[in-house]
Amino acid sequence: MSWSAARQQLAQEAHWREECELLNNELRSLRDINTSLEADLREVTTRLESTQLHAEDKIRQMMNSEQRLSEQFENLANRIFEHSNRRVDEQNRQSLHGLLTPLREQLDGFRRQGAGELWPGGA
Repeated sequence: MSWSAARQQLAQEAHWREECELLNNELRSLRDINTSLEADLREVTTRLESTQLHAEDKIRQMMNSEQRLSEQFENLANRIFEHSNRRVDEQNRQSLHGLLTPLREQLDGFRRQGAGELWPGGA
């Protein structure tokens, strides 16, 4: 091998060593980036799972609150309805009493009058 060929071969080997060194450096850098991204992914995944659990818990709480509010509303509506019915019943009783009392008095008067005519002196 000639001196010129040997120098050229040494230059190529140096070039390839340098290229290999650059590629190894790039590989290390990419591995570091990959490791960092994997850590970020784990962190984001953990936060996402936590957020999902929190959201599910909130949904359960809201559903329970909705159920309680629905029951409270139903109970309130029933109490209002019962109170209203009692008031209407009382008003109806008073109205009937107001209507029937004069009739009762008239009937009692007719009875007394009729009894006096049927049994004079013994009514």
